[in-house]
Amino acid sequence: MILACSVLLSLLSLSSALFTQSAGVKGVLLCGDRPLANTKVKLYDDDSGPDLDDLLAEATTDSLGHFLLSGHTSEVMTIDPKLNVYHDCDDGLKPCQRKVSFYIPKDYVSSGEHPKQYFDIGVLNMQTVFASEERVVNFRMAALSTKRFIIIELHKRGHSNETIARLLKALRQVVSCHIKRFKEIGSTSDRPRSGRPKTFNVAKAKKLIRMSLLPAQVVKTSERKLIPNL
Repeated sequence: MILACSVLLSLLSLSSALFTQSAGVKGVLLCGDRPLANTKVKLYDDDSGPDLDDLLAEATTDSLGHFLLSGHTSEVMTIDPKLNVYHDCDDGLKPCQRKVSFYIPKDYVSSGEHPKQYFDIGVLNMQTVFASEERVVNFRMAALSTKRFIIIELHKRGHSNETIARLLKALRQVVSCHIKRFKEIGSTSDRPRSGRPKTFNVAKAKKLIRMSLLPAQVVKTSERKLIPNL
């Protein structure tokens, strides 16, 4: 009996290991002739149908635009790894970011938790407009633009620095607990958390975006002079 249980446990462990697969990708991102630094990159297993894409790894590019990602997951079939890049190259101060997906050849999928080889995607100039390109909301940029607008408009209307500071502090406290739900869809996937399209109150979302605020350290020096106590 003990021997049978031991064999069964060994078989279960072996089957689990057989279905564990990994992938890795590396490359360099540029914006024209400049490194695209501090840019979000994510590695997913692209699942079709109602299943969520599995987030395998995420990181940001370094000061030279380099990145290196690897991760693993367990699937019955061979995984379909893809790289998502979220960037603002040649995009100004628009609230939304450009999102581009690159599918990694299945030849670079390895068994086990660590990839045997990394797919080198090479040097990518993100000024390129890709056919599959999408846009996702960048709440940080939306909030920055909104905060600047609030500060300048209230100052124009004659409100004191102290009054504006108190208002911004109050708004920050109220919005902070609500704005999280409208961040980039899902922490583990770019897809909705159900098979149906994601829906929400558009008017409320826009209101929260307009009200969302950022810490004082990202505000321009000229604006910080208006409200020194932020």
